[in-house]
Amino acid sequence: MECLMKAQENRFRNLIEGIEQKQAEKLVFHSKCYDYEIQKLRDVAKERHELFIEQVTTMKESVDLKIVELKSELSKEVQKMEQNYTSVHGKVYFIALLSLN
Repeated sequence: MECLMKAQENRFRNLIEGIEQKQAEKLVFHSKCYDYEIQKLRDVAKERHELFIEQVTTMKESVDLKIVELKSELSKEVQKMEQNYTSVHGKVYFIALLSLN
């Protein structure tokens, strides 16, 4: 009787080991499938990142150009204001001199 019990236990152990081995193989297989999917997602993310960087670079160049244009316009306006100030100051000075005479 004990012999039958040990034989039964051995059979159960062998079955359990077989099941565990099959489960491990399935996990490895699924892991490889997920690795492939992850690699595909990484490739897509890399492409999108490159496109994003390209767009940001283009926008930065555009913004830099606009800033240069604005600085140029502001510089011209400042020069006009300085000329107007000098002109008005000269006229006020001339009027002040005339009123003193």
